[in-house]
Amino acid sequence: MTNQTLKYSPEDPGVSEEKLDAFFTSYVNGDLKPFLKSADVPDNWDAEPVKILTGKNFKEVALDESKHVFVEFYAPWCGHCKKLTPIWEDLAKKFESVENLVIAKMDSTENEVEEVQVQGFPTLKFFPANSEEIIDYEGDRSLDDLVKFIGKHVDLPDEKEEEEKPEVPKEASKKEESKEKKDPKKDEL
Repeated sequence: MTNQTLKYSPEDPGVSEEKLDAFFTSYVNGDLKPFLKSADVPDNWDAEPVKILTGKNFKEVALDESKHVFVEFYAPWCGHCKKLTPIWEDLAKKFESVENLVIAKMDSTENEVEEVQVQGFPTLKFFPANSEEIIDYEGDRSLDDLVKFIGKHVDLPDEKEEEEKPEVPKEASKKEESKEKKDPKKDEL
């Protein structure tokens, strides 16, 4: 898919017939790199459950083939984005212990990336591990539906395995053992 919102800027300052000719030739040949806005990466970009992406760390995080990455491309002024914020945070908290899953967000008013064309806010994209595919999320923006979507695309650890088994006091376990050792004929009487 071609991104119609990409902008191109001449690398060489000044205007001349030769520079314009070289610029347009590069564009037509596909050699011209687009001009993409990017905010600086915050020092604490990965301190919270929802990771913060910018144009400068997008490829490193979202295209990391060892991880599944679910990204919200948002605008700070967008009402739908503001409504999604607490749900997105709950989603990230729910899966915070899943090492190969990243829940992230990118302010698309300050950052642009070649790989994603944002036409509306919020735009939700899923980048599966070990794949170059980008999956558009088009479902409901409820926590339950987002969790189901992740469950379809990520092998999640079994919740039962993750829960710690409660410790049985030694006295209780001894009682259980003694019940098992009873003679079944005595129980019939």
